[in-house]
Amino acid sequence: MNAYVAQPRYSLIAQRLLQDIAAGKYPVGTLLPPEPKLCSRFGVARNTIRQALGVLQEMGLVTPRRGVGTLVRAAAADPRYVHTVDSLSSLFAYVQETELQVLSVQEVAAKGALCDLLRCPPGRKWLMSEIVRYQRKDRLPISYSSMYVPEVFAGMIEHMNGLCEPSYSLLEKLYGQRVFEVEQHASVGTIPAKGARHLNVRAGTPAQHVVRHYLGEEQSVLLASTSAYPAGRFTFSLHLRLVGGGRQG
Repeated sequence: MNAYVAQPRYSLIAQRLLQDIAAGKYPVGTLLPPEPKLCSRFGVARNTIRQALGVLQEMGLVTPRRGVGTLVRAAAADPRYVHTVDSLSSLFAYVQETELQVLSVQEVAAKGALCDLLRCPPGRKWLMSEIVRYQRKDRLPISYSSMYVPEVFAGMIEHMNGLCEPSYSLLEKLYGQRVFEVEQHASVGTIPAKGARHLNVRAGTPAQHVVRHYLGEEQSVLLASTSAYPAGRFTFSLHLRLVGGGRQG
């Protein structure tokens, strides 16, 4: 029987404040209640409140103003950077220590927001797989994903259970389809209710959201996925270097 992973108190408070901000209780440009009021509201010490506010600050939602208070900067975290890499193996090196479990598969016809996600006209058929990725060593679930495969590549789904390599590798092995480009967009949000029980966390827990598009030679979407990573389970490392900048003067 799976037990829920206990969340630190500051994480629960950050989650509640995040929900309050998103609901408009604390509009952008206004101040959050002073720390003493937040301590009274949640029944915790000031250090716990400061940890919670630190989480929101890292998400880009609030900014501390000395002598003024905590200013609300945004109602939701907005991704501002897109990471491009010169090697798919460097982007997905971590998967060698993990494996996939397919929870469910269903056929969907693209419409509305799904057309935008999959970059296709309405009515096009896709297979949507509900997937959990586990660490192989201790079976800790690190991500919950919805993966979309064009109907023509439906056969790859039966090869995904226990897969210890990137899913896109099956496109080339089974269909000779090479991925020429991967677009990865990351943002901050919460764990959806549907995925919470598979990740052993409570719904609404802070999470890293990642949307990936795997593109073919003609920029067609060969594969697309949306994934949620619970806070503290997985870390994305990004190294940037200035090329050709040099030192001025």
